[in-house]
Amino acid sequence: AMEAAASARANSHPTSSSNDETGKATSTSSQSASINAQPSSSIESRLKALDAFVSNPSSSQNATIPAELNDIINDIANIGSSRYPWNNLKVLLKSKLEEVLELYRKEKSKTTKIDGEDFETRHDRALKYISDFKRPPFTLQRMCELLKEPK
Repeated sequence: AMEAAASARANSHPTSSSNDETGKATSTSSQSASINAQPSSSIESRLKALDAFVSNPSSSQNATIPAELNDIINDIANIGSSRYPWNNLKVLLKSKLEEVLELYRKEKSKTTKIDGEDFETRHDRALKYISDFKRPPFTLQRMCELLKEPK
């Protein structure tokens, strides 16, 4: 009877849907060592880098975007869709926009008003628009294309 109960528990564990999900998560995390050994272009590696970037506010403010995170922007610019969580991606996009605008500011020390608005007003509005999106905008690919090659 004890063997039958143990066998039933062992057989029921892998077939339940909640355990399957847990099993998948466990197998994914157990493969993390092999994922880290893959080139930095892997999706898993980029997701981890994006999570780390978002988790550390000082890294996402006024810093140069690491190459692995630039690869995310390049990926979206090239394929036209995102494989990354929007809430994390918009933090990256805002940081990249800050980086690009800072370079623009340095190159063009005098920014002109357009339609009566100064540079700072337009800058602040662009960052607010990115923050306000609840999901990726349909212009995400174009936004990434411009951030990839801003000139």
